[in-house]
Amino acid sequence: DRFYFKDGNVIWLRNFIKNCNSSYLCYYLGRETVITSMQRASEHSAQGALTIDLIKSLEIELPDLIVQQHIVNIVENLL
Repeated sequence: DRFYFKDGNVIWLRNFIKNCNSSYLCYYLGRETVITSMQRASEHSAQGALTIDLIKSLEIELPDLIVQQHIVNIVENLL
């Protein structure tokens, strides 16, 4: 069965490269500086939105997997 998105405002991130921890990416995208940057990039559109093109254009700081996991562990211990 194919998964169907009824809401057009959903972006599904998948097929991660092998050197990307999905939890790290989630925490990275939730950083205030990243959110502000994305909001600035979409502010000239009729409706501010996080588009596929905007996601594709993001430059993401991606340390090696050991460092990513270390960051994830620290963040999860703070929650």
